[in-house]
Amino acid sequence: MAAKRVYSFAIAMFCLTACGTTPSTSTALPGDGTVPIATPSTDMYATGVDPASLGSTSTTSGAALDPTATGTAATAGYTLKGIVTDQLGAPLSGAKVSIGAQTTLSSAQGTFQIDKIMDSQIAVTVSLDGYQSVSNFTVNFSATSTVADKEFKLAASGNTTGGNTSSPTPSSAGFTLNATFSPKTFTSVSAMAVDGDTAYVLGVVDNLLIDRNSVCEINARTGEEIATFSKTGFLSWLPKTADSLALANGQVNVSDGKTTWVFATTGSLVQKTTGVRKPNPTTVTDTARKIVYTLKGGTKCEARTASAVTTFDLPDAQSSKAIGLGSDGDVLVLDATRKAVMQYSFTP
Repeated sequence: MAAKRVYSFAIAMFCLTACGTTPSTSTALPGDGTVPIATPSTDMYATGVDPASLGSTSTTSGAALDPTATGTAATAGYTLKGIVTDQLGAPLSGAKVSIGAQTTLSSAQGTFQIDKIMDSQIAVTVSLDGYQSVSNFTVNFSATSTVADKEFKLAASGNTTGGNTSSPTPSSAGFTLNATFSPKTFTSVSAMAVDGDTAYVLGVVDNLLIDRNSVCEINARTGEEIATFSKTGFLSWLPKTADSLALANGQVNVSDGKTTWVFATTGSLVQKTTGVRKPNPTTVTDTARKIVYTLKGGTKCEARTASAVTTFDLPDAQSSKAIGLGSDGDVLVLDATRKAVMQYSFTP
């Protein structure tokens, strides 16, 4: 019986040598006397590699994954990340971002990320209640570009151009008249500019029976008069033809179209020069609340938000000429008929 086993072992050794296969360096027989033919080197086990995980080394049954091949991805896959915002750039939370069966929701900051995308060309869909969806947005990946960073801007529903179509007026929205400021008895007002808590009003004030233009500086929150200036000498007030007021570089510029008087905010005349008339501001933007206000027709104001563009009546206004924004977010409107500054609050 022993001789038979030795004979079998010799045949096996001959077969391995003839086929060009070198047996393991360890040729000691196991306990049952069989031969561990083509057993992997013990070095492989020492490094923690499991031979069973190696699989077949043959390539005849299918090519290995090639990141540059159409419709395939690297083993780790591709990544799509980015942000979802409204048309004004404000982040949108809870937007659904889908790539086939892979779906995620945007965070409170509007950001999202989808990993392990196995196709090099994908179609992305982004949706959120109250906004128009983005459908079948194509993104392409490559071997050198495995991560795509995209921004999706969603327009409000019913607003295909992102802010040019009026939406129904919300029943709770509108302008509320808070106060009317008329610190001086103007016989006419012609211009206004607002800088935070201060409003500068250009108008004609009766003084010593001589009508001249003056600049009245008022507190934009309370209407309290701070100062009245523009007198550079007796009978040398600004001419009645001056009808333009603008703020630039911390100075107040008044013009009649030919001459510009430049004042410091303290009221002192800095210089008198040639200049052009600057029109009254009829649009102002509340960047904190992302609302754009525009005067319409003297008695109305358009409020443009990310979700609606609506025109409202301005309570008690008759012929508004200029608009500004106080530091507290209140809208200030100069009314030529009332010869006063109207202070409004807006509820979107």
